[in-house]
Amino acid sequence: DPLLPMVARAEKNAAVVLAQQKALTDVGQSLRAINKQSGDLLDIAETVSSLKLQQGASAAELSAMGHLVMLTQRIGRSANEFLSAEGASAEAMRRLGEDLNSFRDIAQGVSEGSAELRLPGLRDAQAREQMQRLLTQYEQIRTAAGAIQRVADHLAMRALRSASFRNEAAKSAYRPASPTATAVRRSTIGRYVGLKKPSAKLRVLAQSPEVS
Repeated sequence: DPLLPMVARAEKNAAVVLAQQKALTDVGQSLRAINKQSGDLLDIAETVSSLKLQQGASAAELSAMGHLVMLTQRIGRSANEFLSAEGASAEAMRRLGEDLNSFRDIAQGVSEGSAELRLPGLRDAQAREQMQRLLTQYEQIRTAAGAIQRVADHLAMRALRSASFRNEAAKSAYRPASPTATAVRRSTIGRYVGLKKPSAKLRVLAQSPEVS
């Protein structure tokens, strides 16, 4: 049945569309989770920053907390920019990953201390409790971002395979006739050129180069 290959191809294409739809649905859910959690992250970071200010923290500690507050806002913004009308943004995903790494390093430095960042670590019980909440919230965002990254990698690999398949199909579609074929000859205006079989001819309306 000549329709069977067409039916199989349609079913395959439908399966690809459904798989991509599920992947994008998963991404949407992860992005909504990041948006909500980044808001909670901002609230906690501002609470810890306020506590440190009241306790007369050093300039390095206040600078670190200010950086954490800024990063919580950038994390939410990068997540929102990941999906757009043009598709998934690799640049937004890269920024999100960098901001999450920076957030973790600074938050751990504030909590436990860091000689490199000149941070003594938290001694106050209330501040330590809030920082623990902050790091727990961060891990949830990190997990959601990891899920988005896996989907992005999957879609990128699928697009690469599809492009490679189209290139191979385009190459195989063009098969020039053998130079030794008797049907191939130099064409001139008003003559016919045989392609692969003498019965398959094309009217030439302009001077054509020699087929090689």
